[in-house]
Amino acid sequence: MPCATLHVMVHLLSKDLQLSTFPAIHTIRYSSPDAPEHYTLSDMILWATLPYGEIFDAHEVPLSLILTPFGQPSGNSPTTS
Repeated sequence: MPCATLHVMVHLLSKDLQLSTFPAIHTIRYSSPDAPEHYTLSDMILWATLPYGEIFDAHEVPLSLILTPFGQPSGNSPTTS
């Protein structure tokens, strides 16, 4: 889901509309801190970041493709023929 869409659903929709249309968002946003479905900021960062660790495994993807814009070769990485 695009970040802007999620931002609107979480922060700009009214509480009543969230409850009727997106109950999971409402439950997470308005749950008490001791509830099992409550997420802290650190939990959200972890769950938003963790899946990408598997995609960019250093053993499978050359670091030069990750760090250079648009996946262009950096010119200082070894080439294979």
